[in-house]
Amino acid sequence: MEANSGSAFPRILGMKLDPDKARNVRSFAFNLGLGTDSDCSTSSTNLLSLLEAVDAMKYSNIFFERLYPMYRFFDRSAFDRNLMMRYTSPSLNNNALDATICGVVALGSLFSGGFPLAQERELVGLLTQATASTFAQETTSRDVAAAWLLRVIYQRCTMNANAVWMASSSTMHFVEAAGLHQENNIQDEFDRALYWTARLLNTWVSNELGRSSVVLMGATTRPPATKEGDLTKELISMYRLSLRVSSDQGQEQLTSHLEDCLMRAFTFRPSSDAIALSRTNLVLAIYRRIRLVNPNIPRYIIDAIVSAGKSALEVVERMLQAELPWWHVANVPFQLVCVLLALDTPQSMAAIKDAMKMLENVTKHYNTQVMREALKTAGLLVRLAQKRKEEDIKLLAEGLKYNAPEQAKMPKTETTMTTNGYNSQSGLSDNLTSPSLSWPGDFSPGISDYANFNWDSFLSMDLPNIDFNTVM
Repeated sequence: MEANSGSAFPRILGMKLDPDKARNVRSFAFNLGLGTDSDCSTSSTNLLSLLEAVDAMKYSNIFFERLYPMYRFFDRSAFDRNLMMRYTSPSLNNNALDATICGVVALGSLFSGGFPLAQERELVGLLTQATASTFAQETTSRDVAAAWLLRVIYQRCTMNANAVWMASSSTMHFVEAAGLHQENNIQDEFDRALYWTARLLNTWVSNELGRSSVVLMGATTRPPATKEGDLTKELISMYRLSLRVSSDQGQEQLTSHLEDCLMRAFTFRPSSDAIALSRTNLVLAIYRRIRLVNPNIPRYIIDAIVSAGKSALEVVERMLQAELPWWHVANVPFQLVCVLLALDTPQSMAAIKDAMKMLENVTKHYNTQVMREALKTAGLLVRLAQKRKEEDIKLLAEGLKYNAPEQAKMPKTETTMTTNGYNSQSGLSDNLTSPSLSWPGDFSPGISDYANFNWDSFLSMDLPNIDFNTVM
């Protein structure tokens, strides 16, 4: 499981290219890294003293516009009524309701398009405290489970991978305690959506880390029915496809099965940009599984991966313009660079430049430590791949010394890397050679390394595919 995970893949790739230079590779761009440890604490203990009703309504409306279509696991009309009741009846004290309001408003602030609420982090602190206090309760309601799920969605966008995995695993236990995993306890479609959304987030986060997900015994809850404008069904459909990737078939049958899963994911046509990035991430994840079974990837699979990656980069650009900090804005460009390097074909190498450029754009836009490390790591992997190819060319040239008469009859070819002005196209060298960025080990590129990077020569090298199975 770990070898198939997004967290392990960059390290495995780097160790194959150069074990000495890549020994410190750890970054995998789990999200944009917008959160801090302070998100878990707050000086306020009262929602009404922290947040005005007008702000609560403003940012909750943003949540319902931009996130609710995919995460429709509670009734909006009931939420609006409860929100007004909370502010018109201050004596009302409902811990689960306050936690839900904090989660909805905090997510609305996060996705406000660059106009966040000043109290966003304090709201997250209240949400964290309120949900943490539910561990001591004798019984669990579906409102508590919903509050935990809102916490997971916010943390998936902002916090470190381990914190998200722990929170998503806890959410599954609250879902079980509320009985939402069994069909006979379901009251409406919102209950079904809550169970399936919690399940898919926990499974996907676990897969990213190569860890175990929470599997509830006796689960019988059916997927929610489709409603107009409801994207939850699309998300769940993709999740059910991802479950098919795990199989105990023989190698030949498994390879064919995984290739079929990848093509099904590739041909899936999502209705939103956020789900489109999840679709691309699924394509990349299935590829990582395929290469463990059979390193000889068919041409049509490579075509699908490269095509999905190019489309995803366009989506990332739109999300940057709209200030929508979905986690895959960071994750997909980074993982795409790794997969393109692993494919090691002229077609995949030709797509690296655009992937690196987009990763740089995301880094410049958000300028977080997580993104700076991701860009640095991706740049290191690209340079290690270049160095590997240059060394192979030298070895081939050594072999030709013993065939001098035949060599003299062949037309001369230029094998020396020359400047092609990559820096003039993207400015990548400025980022990767910044004094504020440190490189693993002693592998520290100079300013001229990216300025003189010849992509045409690099991409045109026709060498055998890298076989990663030997390091698994």
